[in-house]
Amino acid sequence: MSFDCCFVTSRNNKKIKNIFRLLRDVSFRNSSGMFVVESIKLMLEMLGFGIKILESYFDEKLFGNLEVAVREKILSSSDRSYVVKAGILNSVASVVSCSGAVFVCQQPVELEKCEFLTKKNANNIFFVENIQNPLNFGSIIRSCYAFGVRYIFASKTCCDAYNPKVIRASSGLVLRTTVSYVENFLEYLLELKQENFKIFGLTPHGSNENIEILSKVDSYSKNIILVGNEGVGLTSKSLETCDVKLRIPMYKNVESLNVSVTVGIVLWELYKNKFKK
Repeated sequence: MSFDCCFVTSRNNKKIKNIFRLLRDVSFRNSSGMFVVESIKLMLEMLGFGIKILESYFDEKLFGNLEVAVREKILSSSDRSYVVKAGILNSVASVVSCSGAVFVCQQPVELEKCEFLTKKNANNIFFVENIQNPLNFGSIIRSCYAFGVRYIFASKTCCDAYNPKVIRASSGLVLRTTVSYVENFLEYLLELKQENFKIFGLTPHGSNENIEILSKVDSYSKNIILVGNEGVGLTSKSLETCDVKLRIPMYKNVESLNVSVTVGIVLWELYKNKFKK
């Protein structure tokens, strides 16, 4: 089986410049509806998620050494493919050690708020407020997927779900999890509260319930887990929406945990009885 590939010889090529922008410019990613994957292994896994490859780029040294089956699978899944002069992809990559392959993919259509309540498994959902670190966000998404949580609603102040660091930290599972950005974060929380969702907010401050109470919560009921910014946590207005405020017990000289670690503990408490069955 043969595939036609164009050859790119210049760092100033428009398509190479687009890759550079897609990796670094969230506004450009969102307006174009595209994102970039910088790993062959991850791209092969993500093809199983139904992701569409718009353009594939291979360093010329890598291209000839790829396993035939791998090369043909990627090329047959790509709308267009390019072989790039040695060193060019490395010069635009967001990682120190470039794999020698870059894939421009189409972003899935974001779930509309009104669609959410009609979906199956719309019970335990996470609301994340002002998460800034893409590695934290990616880890949160990966943990949520591991425990069966498929819906995450994020404030507009959160980092971009298609940031290359989020994609790597989530092992591509951001594409198997519905991440929706909410314009009116507080308003939507209150709307769901009217739909009988119970809101559990995580905060180390004040006299709050021990997180162990989550193990007594029906994991099939309508629950919202609300987590906040790495530094300051949830805003006071978000905390006011909570039916229950939760804390993780710790030694007195430790104020809080990394937010992605916190989410992992929350998920275990919420689902551990289900996994024991």
